[in-house]
Parts: sequence; structure tokens; C-alpha cells
Amino acid sequence: PKVNTSSLASSKKEATASSPVITSPMNLSKVGTLTNNINQKNDPSTEIETLDLFLQDEKRLVEEENPNTVDMKQKLTQTDLTEEEIEDLIIEYTETIEINRVIKDALEAQYEELLYLTGTDYNALYNEYTTAITNSVNEIQEVVREGINSNKEELTEEEQQILTKLNITREQFQNYEYKEEDFTSAVFACSSLVQEEIKTYNEIYNTKIPMNKYDITSFEQYVETMQYLQTNIITLEQSITLREEDIKVLPYLKEMSKEDYQSYVDIKITLSEEELHRALSGNAYEYGQYIRNKGEGQDISPLDFYLQVKEQSNLSYTMSGSKIGGVGNERLDNLIEASQSNSDFSKLYNYYYYTEGLEKANEYLENIQSEVNKTIALKEANEFLSTLPEGCSVDEASERFFKLTGKGLTDGIGQYAQGIFAWLDSSTSKTVLDYESMYIVQALQP
Repeated sequence: PKVNTSSLASSKKEATASSPVITSPMNLSKVGTLTNNINQKNDPSTEIETLDLFLQDEKRLVEEENPNTVDMKQKLTQTDLTEEEIEDLIIEYTETIEINRVIKDALEAQYEELLYLTGTDYNALYNEYTTAITNSVNEIQEVVREGINSNKEELTEEEQQILTKLNITREQFQNYEYKEEDFTSAVFACSSLVQEEIKTYNEIYNTKIPMNKYDITSFEQYVETMQYLQTNIITLEQSITLREEDIKVLPYLKEMSKEDYQSYVDIKITLSEEELHRALSGNAYEYGQYIRNKGEGQDISPLDFYLQVKEQSNLSYTMSGSKIGGVGNERLDNLIEASQSNSDFSKLYNYYYYTEGLEKANEYLENIQSEVNKTIALKEANEFLSTLPEGCSVDEASERFFKLTGKGLTDGIGQYAQGIFAWLDSSTSKTVLDYESMYIVQALQP
């Protein structure tokens, strides 16, 4: 399988009656804080037919990892976007980010309010609840397993339903030709004993639900509500991050449409042996040393200097505390690697350096880190995918990926587990490995 990046979509997704919706387990119109905040926004340029449709659209954006635009490689080769269209996209993303923040803040406030609705911490109660059910399910699984593995001629109706759900024969089951997690899912789906246990525990925990303004009347509904809130808070957080990344990158599209950039030729500047000697500090080259000693010598960007120094096999290179012109070596390495797929990455860096100076060039490099990482990750993900056997599952791929990288696969989409938030901190830049992992999982989805 190959990772495909989508083409530029329409600048606004239309919510339609046929769109799939997240079914809210509660009446969100009753949530005063949420309704008031959305009404206060009162932005006529943004139409939200229903909150669920809006959240579904944002969820789809995060799953695609593509906020209505294409990746940097495609962006840099787009020729049909005018400066005005780019400005409109930036304005649209900025407005959508504001709306996402309003809704996210309201959902977080609601989550915090509901957190102690039962008189105890929801996470603790949910863990207690799931542990109790899991223990019961494990016991029931053993009974079912022993029943199927027995020598009795006739299976019970539930035992046969479970085999049908697993799509295997009794002989295959007895030979353990099934996955444990599939067996567990089948037991949940088919066993009336399991459903009875869940019903019993729900009745026990229902007594912990007091009268409340949200019309939550059962513990099951309480769990669904909390998970609904958690999932959508995570979705909105990640949607905000994706659009913020695009807002950083889109201005460079505008720059590339200008005649000055189009006429700029990125000629690699090289230093003579004598000039390069001015960069020597001990037994290593230093960019800062060259700048201080260059006199009438050539000006050279950190990137060009770094490329030339890397070609020197007889001497090491250092950059004053592993920095070169205020940029870390790793960032320049990544820029060089991404430029193999798209030369405009490095061309833009040098364009800014030689026309506006070091500060502007490094600001550009800072803003495109995510796009650089995505470009490298896309290439490496496809290389990894090409090594997998036909029909390889996500689990099998994850095991191979872990052996290579020491990191498991993740789809990059926030998930909840036993009521605990679990997503990458949006304040932390995603690494090449983060994006590679996400692309691989997306490519392997059925």
C-alpha cells in the first residue's frame, strides 16, 4: 500500500443532511455554557447547522491529517492559488480555530463539571466499573471456552453464536486458530451472561447518579457522555494544531508566487580552500568562526556552509554548541533530506538568507518544521510499507516497526482509555517518527 495525499479540497466543507453524525448521548442544547458561548461568537460567515455535524467534520479532518489543504510538497508546486485565495484560506483557518477554541473550552468546562457528578472522581469510578466487568467477562470466557472444548456433542446456542461470530469451526477453535481479542469481542456480542453482568453492574452504579441538569439517568449514559466529551475535546485540540501549522506555511506559498522568488536561482555557494580555512577552530570547522574572520570573503548561508563542511571527510564539523547560525544541525539535516523530495524547501531557506538575512531564514525554518518532518515521514513510511507482506495487519506492522524503531504505531488520533486522556501534547512538535507511524497506520486501514 502507498500513502496518498489528497488534492486541494474546497475551502469550506459543507455539512449536509446525509453527512455521518456523532450521536450525542445527551441533549447538548441543555448545556448553558456551550450554547451561550457559541451564540456569543455569532459569526455570520460561519454556519454550524448542528454541533454534532461540526464535530464530525473536525474529526474527519484529524483522521485525514489534512486541514483542507495539501501537504507542503504539493503546496509548493501549486500554481492556481492567487494571493487573494491564500489570504482567504488564512482568514478562514483563523476563524475556524477561534470557533474550535470556544467549543473546546465549553466542552472542557462541561467535562470538569461532570467529573465529580457521582460524588467521586469519574476516572476512579470508571476504572472500578470496568475492572469489575472485565473480571466477570474473564470468568464467563473460561466457561464458554471449556464448553466449546468439551467432548459434548451439542453446543449451547450462545457457544454456537460465538463460533459463528468468529467465523471459525469448533475444530479450529480447539486448535487455538483465533485471536484472543476476537474471542473477547465475540463473547461480548453474543453472550447473554455477559450482557446480564453488565446490566447488573450498571444497576449498581446507577445508584451513584444524582439528579442533574444534564438529564443523565444511568451510569452507562454517564460513561458515554464522558467519552463523547473526551473524544471531541481531543479532536478539536488536534484540529486547532493542524490549522495553526497550515497558517504558518501558507504565507510561503504567497512568497513563491512573486516574481522575485520565481527569478531567484539557488546557486550553491562554495568556499575556496583559503576561505574555508578561516572557519577552522582547532580541528573543526565553525560557521561562527568563518563569519567573524571572512573579511572580504564570500557571504554564505548556514545551509550552504553546512553542506560544504559535511563533504569534508578529513575533518569534523562543529557549530558552537552544535549550532550553526542559530540553527541546530538536526534541523539542517532534515531540511536537506526533505529537499531531495522537493528542492523548494532549501531554495526558500537560501532565498530568505541572501535577500533578507539570517533571522528571516531561521524564522522560515522554524515555521516549516512540521512540513519538513511530514515530507521525510511520507517517504520513509512508503519505504517501510514496501517491506510488508500482502495483507499485513496493523498489529503485525506495529511489531515490525517496534523492532526497527523502538516505537509502536499510533494513528495520531486522540483516543481515550479508561477515562484517561491520551494524546500527543500539542505544544510539542511532532517528530518524523510520529508522522511516519501515523501514515503507516492510515495506509493499513481496511
